[in-house]
Amino acid sequence: MLSLVGISFFVSQLLSAIYNGIGRGQIDMFDPAMTERTVKNWIGFVNYMNVDCFAACLFSNLITMPTFMPVFKREYKSGFYSPHIFYFGNWLAKMMCLSFYPILMYAGLFHAIDPVDNSNENFKAFLKVAAAQAFNGVALGHMWSTVFDSETSTIVSGFMILNACNSGSGAIVNSGSNYFLAFLRFVSP
Repeated sequence: MLSLVGISFFVSQLLSAIYNGIGRGQIDMFDPAMTERTVKNWIGFVNYMNVDCFAACLFSNLITMPTFMPVFKREYKSGFYSPHIFYFGNWLAKMMCLSFYPILMYAGLFHAIDPVDNSNENFKAFLKVAAAQAFNGVALGHMWSTVFDSETSTIVSGFMILNACNSGSGAIVNSGSNYFLAFLRFVSP
């Protein structure tokens, strides 16, 4: 648990340095360069935050669940566990533990991005998005990890899910305006 707090603090400080003050970016119809920069900054910030928090909860669940299955099967055959109580208890415990990372991440970044309206209501709404990302990541990871018997199959298929989540990143932003991104798009399969 302490490692999640440390990681969330480190990553939130890193992202604070990158996205500091993007909440004050202006959208001006007469200055398309500033508008484009503001929109791209927000797209990058929102995409990174959502995918990072979702992936942390997803993969933490994908890695641990296959190791529990032999114990669950043994205890189920002995009559000690019922499937619905085991899965609900496991999901609830992971939700309580793994939701710290997204919530601390979002809490550390709210004032760094310096939104125009930084009221308590917006802060609570920002934390609700973090809780939703934790819920989605834990629930999908919990469900997906029960599909496969091996950790390798579970992790590889989890990366496929994450790639599907990331597929919108390049399509939203015009990569033709940046030569390096245009080169990456050219050499990518």
